Amino acid sequence: NNLNKHDTNNDSNNIISHRLRPRRTQESPNYSAAITSPSDTQCMSDPCLYQYECRSKLGICGTELAYCNSASTWVPACGGGANLVRPDYESLLAIENTSATAPSNSSGAGDAAA
Repeated sequence: NNLNKHDTNNDSNNIISHRLRPRRTQESPNYSAAITSPSDTQCMSDPCLYQYECRSKLGICGTELAYCNSASTWVPACGGGANLVRPDYESLLAIENTSATAPSNSSGAGDAAA
């Protein structure tokens, strides 16, 4: 994976990281909070995994107005969502970098034919 090869001080990486970040931030409006009494059609689909997400009429989960609106097929007010916190980009990058530098568990002892 190329994520672990990027220097965080590199300007081009700042552009890449901006594109890969989840769209919802602390300053973003919580569109799902506005839907407190969902209609029957807004509770038809499977719940989303992450907090504040709604499922769009196309079946994709997200937090923006395109997902959380009168055409949503699932909203948090329906209940049943996993309510997980979506990790931010920096956390994902740190996990990626850690796993890339972790030692291998393979000792090669079982590789020879008997």
